[in-house]
Amino acid sequence: MTGIIHNLADAEYRKDPGVAQSDLKLLMRSPAHLVAAKSSPREETPALTFGRLVHHLALTPTAPVWWVERPAGLDLRTKAGKEWAATIGDRTVVAVEQVKAADRIVENLQQHDAWRLCSATAKTEVSAFRDVEVSMGDLPTMPSAPRPASTWFPHSAPRWWT
Repeated sequence: MTGIIHNLADAEYRKDPGVAQSDLKLLMRSPAHLVAAKSSPREETPALTFGRLVHHLALTPTAPVWWVERPAGLDLRTKAGKEWAATIGDRTVVAVEQVKAADRIVENLQQHDAWRLCSATAKTEVSAFRDVEVSMGDLPTMPSAPRPASTWFPHSAPRWWT
């Protein structure tokens, strides 16, 4: 995939084998962190689900929902709960309270002057892809003594780095 793509679905973005900004952050921590993250699927924790919910409601409200609200009082261990769970497919189950809390966060965010200023003209969910040929000789090696971050990249440091 090459170019600038608007409103790319998260599943499509995650399928691309390229290096994402979050990959670079892990790599800066250590190569082992990047390898560990890439070799095992990310655990869907309640906090991660809630963050994804707020992200969706704030930045991609017109995109198809990836979750389903569990009806209040429905116990997923009961026969009725199991029958309901069989009908939702691969969508993530969230509590009604979680959606209400996420809605409140987005409503508060939308009242903030900085948010209104940025969101008036901003494009959300913009993904940029570029094919870059890199050989092992281009990659920096770990020095025996620390060296300035500006020398870690063979050509020029990305703007976000400086």
